[in-house]
Parts: sequence; structure tokens; C-alpha cells
Amino acid sequence: MSRSVVAAMTAYTLELREAEIKLNQNESPFDFPRALKERVLARMADRPWNLYPDFESTALRTAIAKAFRLAPENILVGNGSNELLAAAIGAFVGPGTPVIFPRPTFALYEKLVTIAGGLPIPIEFDPDSGLLPLEAMRSAIAKHQDCVAVVCSPNNPTGGVLPEGGVDALLESGAMVLCDEAYGDFAQTGVSAPQENLVTFRTFSKAWGLAALRVGWCASTAENCREIRKVKLPST
Repeated sequence: MSRSVVAAMTAYTLELREAEIKLNQNESPFDFPRALKERVLARMADRPWNLYPDFESTALRTAIAKAFRLAPENILVGNGSNELLAAAIGAFVGPGTPVIFPRPTFALYEKLVTIAGGLPIPIEFDPDSGLLPLEAMRSAIAKHQDCVAVVCSPNNPTGGVLPEGGVDALLESGAMVLCDEAYGDFAQTGVSAPQENLVTFRTFSKAWGLAALRVGWCASTAENCREIRKVKLPST
């Protein structure tokens, strides 16, 4: 028998529908350029398929770090940002850990927190406001010790964002902040400098139109990356 919290859950899934553009998955309507596909496929063909790839994805981590003026040890990559979110929650959320997040938001957060044994504390807000409930989140954080805050900005599915200076305000609260910026490319926001209570998540699935390849990454301090790395399953 599965654990009771798992038995009470439903699986995260999306109904498969035949449509030219599926807005419910936020897929890019534009496929990756064929010429670039062919270059990628040619490089794949040149690789020995009987050997495991680089265990630490060094080349990709180095390229991402260079693009965002970070160090490679500040970067982890995974099978989409969801894998890294799951690993980070596994690293920072334990039985009874309060986890504060706006709602409505990406449904996977609450599932991952529940699986980890954490205490989900959703902060309801008006999705038409265009802003996420920063002050309500800060008030909730002040009432709970050693809590984790999860925020998606721009938010999935409402599109709302944190007010200006919102990430800094959450960091000043003392909570461990997991900031999902899967849609950050559309908001033209840079990745925050590594801080001990911040993990930022990005993906190539949305703005870069690479949903089929499942490539995501997160940025944080080298220490946090090492801790998350302990939980993340090896790609091999």
C-alpha cells in the first residue's frame, strides 16, 4: 500500500488533446529552426551512444553560468525545471516544514510539498490583480519559523508578478525562497545574484521552444547547489 498522503492524491497529468496550439501547456507555437535541429542531431550522431554522458553536464552548466555572469558551481541542470524543483523541495522541506505559496499557481508545488511531508500554506489572491500577494506572504512567513516560500513570477497560470523588489522583500523575511522563473524570459528579468536563502529556477521549455527536450536549470550558492545535488537523481 502507498502512503496515505499519496493515496489521497491524484497524479499530475494533462489531458491529451489534438490542437494546433495548446494554451494549457504554454508551449511555444514556433518549432525550433530545422537547421539548428540538424546541427544538434549531427553532434548526437558523433557521440558514442554506448557511453554515459558527462555526469555533471559541465559544458552546459559552464555556458549558462557565462551567459548570466555566474560561476559553474552556482548552476545545476536537470530534466526540465520540475526535476530541480522536486530536488530542492526534497532538500529543504521535511515533515512539518511550513511552505507558503500563492494560490492559484502551478499545482505541482503543493503536490511536491505534500509528498515531502511539509505543511502547505496557500495564500489565496485575486488572479485578476496582476500582482502576487507579497505582503500576505510576508505576514504568513512571520508567523512560522524555518519556513520555505515558493513563488512563480510571472505566475503560472495567472501571469501575475511580484511587485518591484519583491524577491528582496521575501529574502529579508528570512525564509528559504524557491523562485520559479520558468516564464522569466517573458518578463525580461535577470537572474538574482546567488544568496544563501534563494534558489532560482529557469527552463528552456517555454521561451526557447524546447519543451520536448526537457532541459531546465537552477541557480544558487555553491553550497545550496551541492545540497540539492544530493537529492537530484543522476541523469545516467
